[in-house]
Amino acid sequence: MSSQIDWHSHPRTMKLAGQAAFFTWLGFFLPLDLNTEAWEMKSWKLFFINTSYYLLSLIIVAFILMMM
Repeated sequence: MSSQIDWHSHPRTMKLAGQAAFFTWLGFFLPLDLNTEAWEMKSWKLFFINTSYYLLSLIIVAFILMMM
């Protein structure tokens, strides 16, 4: 088994993994973070940092699961 990952062999699968991660974030994580911002009056800067972290985490996990 090669230690290098051929990213070009699965472009459609990678696109679907990215879309799944994005829509999971959009449906589950973004509303919770918006709720936190609205009711706890936290700064928008913190909101964008937190939501970006969750989105990036979901994309990385989706790509890892796709490569298994």
